Amino acid sequence: MGIPARTLSAAVLLLAVELGGAPPINAAVRHMFVTSESHDADLSAWLAALNGDTRSGADAADAICRFYAAKGGLPDAAGFRAWLSTTNDDAYCRLLRDQTTGAGQRASFCGLPKATYDGATAGPWWRADGTPFALGIAAMVDHDGVLNPPGEDETGKPVFYAEETWTGSAIDGTVVPGETCEDWTSTADPEASRGRLEFTAELWGSGAGAACDTPAHLLCFETGVGDPIATQADPGDVVFVSAAHGPGDFADAQWGGPEISGIAGADAICQQEAAAADLADPSSFRAYLSTGATAAPARLNSNGPWKRVDGTRIAWSKSDLLDGTLLSTIHQLADGTYVDDLSTWTGADDHGVAAATTCQDWTSSSAADTSSSGGAAQWIDGWSGNASSTTKCDALLRVYCFSDARVDFYDRFETGALDRWSAQSP
Repeated sequence: MGIPARTLSAAVLLLAVELGGAPPINAAVRHMFVTSESHDADLSAWLAALNGDTRSGADAADAICRFYAAKGGLPDAAGFRAWLSTTNDDAYCRLLRDQTTGAGQRASFCGLPKATYDGATAGPWWRADGTPFALGIAAMVDHDGVLNPPGEDETGKPVFYAEETWTGSAIDGTVVPGETCEDWTSTADPEASRGRLEFTAELWGSGAGAACDTPAHLLCFETGVGDPIATQADPGDVVFVSAAHGPGDFADAQWGGPEISGIAGADAICQQEAAAADLADPSSFRAYLSTGATAAPARLNSNGPWKRVDGTRIAWSKSDLLDGTLLSTIHQLADGTYVDDLSTWTGADDHGVAAATTCQDWTSSSAADTSSSGGAAQWIDGWSGNASSTTKCDALLRVYCFSDARVDFYDRFETGALDRWSAQSP
């Protein structure tokens, strides 16, 4: 059930979980941040320059994180560790274990009895600016449950989004062999695994690589377990990325929709998925696609703000949507699932400028036809695409679905789901 803003009663608000752009009052909160400064992969030199400490490798990384946590005034600065893998210790294990007993590898259950490992957790985490980052360690690495990109420093200020972080890790938090710059003591190795600050899904902590003598930041996480992050309830119009994917002709059977060609077929697919997920006013959803007659932004009747199904804000307004960088990524399906297979049809660049070609206005699935400007839903920049990108129309991509119906609190109560309700009043 979606409750429009104009009719939402105070009684319902009293039942909603206390949410918003900051952790609830009295919540047990764990923080994460990216260091405001960067350095090459010889972390002992970085630490020595900060405070004369002589530790090296991952121990130096943890000390660096604690230095910046204290500098930023974060509580429990001594409880931070770097998201960093070494030859013998996976980043996942280093964050899962306490401060005194080492780490280990996921393949050997982080050095714990399997039953203990299976029940162990860490997080969830909030960025230093009061924005939720990830639902917990398992969701962060296994289920793409990263809510917002990690690009805020220890004071809550943004770090340039194209910057990278040392991780030495694959997306599951395990070491990438040979890509740890001799366990963070050398600048001589040719390359190390790095993450990118503008991504959610898998690329926030993996997927990039650069020489060990080039600078990168560190990702720092407070250890331990905090209170769950509930679904956010900020008002806004919902946006999701389609579960279905298909070629540039929306009548193609691979879409699993009503097999209607052109832009009408794309809208029908969005509305079908919104209805199946019990989203408010399914008929209000439209595909974010340009045609020869209409640029994609002109198809949106609302001026925002827009949010994902989990309540995470994507953009404050249409101008914010089209300024080249989203607030967070559109990597969530209508049913709430987070995904990472996220190339999208758009026919528009990140500023909403219509593409030169759009698969014959979304009626062609031929490799002989193309669409310029295709997006990637795990990016805050490049989410819609740019004029230089070209995709053949037989590719299988998703589509963004935007609603024009303002919803304050989407509860799903009639489906039997109670995750957005609390047994207590605030």
